[in-house]
Amino acid sequence: MNKWMVVVMVGAFAGCSGGVSAEDPEGELPSAEELLDSACTEQDGICRSTAFLEDLDHPCGSQPVIDVSCGERMRVCCPAPPPMAAGPKGLAPATTTMPTKVLAVLNDKTMGGDNHAMGDHHLAWHMARQWNRLDVSDVQWLASLGIKKKAAHQEGTTQNGMEFLAMHRAVLTMLRTHTGFSAANRALFDGWKRVPDPKDKELATSGPDSLAANRLSPGEDLEIPDELRKTIAACQDEPKMGEDSPLKRFKSDDEFGRFIETGMNKSSLGDLMGLGAGSHNFLHNRFSQPGSSNDLGDPQKNFKNQIFWRLHGWIDRCWTKYRNVVGADDETDTAYIAALARGATEMHLPKAAQSK
Repeated sequence: MNKWMVVVMVGAFAGCSGGVSAEDPEGELPSAEELLDSACTEQDGICRSTAFLEDLDHPCGSQPVIDVSCGERMRVCCPAPPPMAAGPKGLAPATTTMPTKVLAVLNDKTMGGDNHAMGDHHLAWHMARQWNRLDVSDVQWLASLGIKKKAAHQEGTTQNGMEFLAMHRAVLTMLRTHTGFSAANRALFDGWKRVPDPKDKELATSGPDSLAANRLSPGEDLEIPDELRKTIAACQDEPKMGEDSPLKRFKSDDEFGRFIETGMNKSSLGDLMGLGAGSHNFLHNRFSQPGSSNDLGDPQKNFKNQIFWRLHGWIDRCWTKYRNVVGADDETDTAYIAALARGATEMHLPKAAQSK
């Protein structure tokens, strides 16, 4: 299995959340003190989310997990990463935090009517689809959001690819049309036109697609594999929709979504598996910022990061290209319309957004 291709939501690493399994709900829960991040920082470590990592066996990259408690919701204690590297030619990396007015909406705990912000619902959406990796504190936290059983379609299985694409599109649509945002703020959700890649000769030197505006994970200058570049090229370089489009190899929105998200489920995708799969997880990891308040690797925090929206806007752009290639009609495709509505409901979006 390719080292960067797997992973989302791994819950039972040593030293994290007391080792109580979701399969053993009668196990003893860790105390409040044991769930504090301070146990990790006292060991000169940093709490890191296990979402979107490149290797299930090595959540801290090349460094071993520090065997102390690191809070709940799928986090492990890792050695602190080196300082964030400067941008190209020594330039300091641009800020990636979303504007104040946008943050106010993303952090609004009243919008969903259950005292949880959008980041909570995003994390919960992913966690419910990695149910067998959760520990007891994770399950209890999900219950506080009203989620008391696993999602019907677990990550990588049939129908989850469509759910993944539709949920994110529902959120993007609501934010792109938010009447309280300026045109400049709404444009933040458009996504990359080109994925930042040092080998891309067409990449702009400034602006949201530039290398300077997209910080790489500190200490992990991950090379984009050539096969992954082929997937990226199919989404952003192909000039027109033609019969020879490589996107036509996908038989459905769902298959395309699973390929883009994680590349899991070999029995269904067959020879489509490979280094070109799982670009979503790879890019999340490539631009993660462990320990930051808007870490791209942490589904509870990454909504605050402009790079998150550039990445998901790019995936959404790619999905539009796929649907154009296969001749799908957004206005009459009832399965597509229903998937968007479910995604909006699961993310607790306002009723107006759920009806789009």
